[in-house]
Amino acid sequence: MKIKFNNIQDLSDARYAAAAMAEWIGFTVDTLPIAKVQEIIGWCAGPKLILEINSNIDFETIKSWITILPVDGIECPENMIDTIKSAFPESSQWDWIIQCSEPTNMAKENPSTTTFMHHIATPNVSVTDNQDHVIINISDLLTNPETVIEKGWENISINCQKEEVVGMKNFDNLTLLFEKLDIF
Repeated sequence: MKIKFNNIQDLSDARYAAAAMAEWIGFTVDTLPIAKVQEIIGWCAGPKLILEINSNIDFETIKSWITILPVDGIECPENMIDTIKSAFPESSQWDWIIQCSEPTNMAKENPSTTTFMHHIATPNVSVTDNQDHVIINISDLLTNPETVIEKGWENISINCQKEEVVGMKNFDNLTLLFEKLDIF
């Protein structure tokens, strides 16, 4: 099973993701200052760095983040892929994650890309074909790990949240899930 932590908020999220042997940690462009992202990744080894790009971000901002950070991959809407690929020749070596509501043929059509995944925000999707190219967001299922186990999803993602109390985060539900999945 591969795990992606979405929208990393702080070093606690990144270190927890590394301890869980996550494949990817995602930073949403313009959510945190880029200096904070650099600081976090400086303290965290292991997971690949994914830039999470929304369609409302201007291309100059995207270019600056890609230029400054050691990017391993991009998560974006399908309609942004060609623009980013044409601006960055090295992107053929990146992992690509498409924000979508259901799998498309994109993974089959891009065999030269190292990893081409579909990120689905709705956990009720019944994934049958191409399951290894689909990431299911399970943030709404953290209190029900049995559902995650029952579905047998090969790739999952979890949304990181801001601290409710400064300096304190509660990872209890994640720890319970990862224990049931034999990750911890």
